[in-house]
Amino acid sequence: MDNLPSVALFENRGPARRAELEELAPGSSLWAMIDRGAWSALSQEAPGTWSWTRAMATFALAAVVAAIIFFTVYSQVDWVIGLVIAYALLLWRARTANAAYLRRSEA
Repeated sequence: MDNLPSVALFENRGPARRAELEELAPGSSLWAMIDRGAWSALSQEAPGTWSWTRAMATFALAAVVAAIIFFTVYSQVDWVIGLVIAYALLLWRARTANAAYLRRSEA
């Protein structure tokens, strides 16, 4: 149990987490809210600590759920393509927000 992270992945950290996300993408604009949402949606930890493993695990989980839905409930390929596009946009926004945060923190 010593190798477990200090904060569980799905633990609700409330105001502390909101403060971290506000530091990542400050402001109340739509793009800032999208950036904070993209960061959270890809299961990232504190700003500046990008994890491809977490991002790809989140994407893989979404792909498994999409495959289950596709093969059992709704076999139209259009929504699967839409899901891939949505995740690509999430990935792009999260990486962009992280790069902007790193530039701000270096200055």
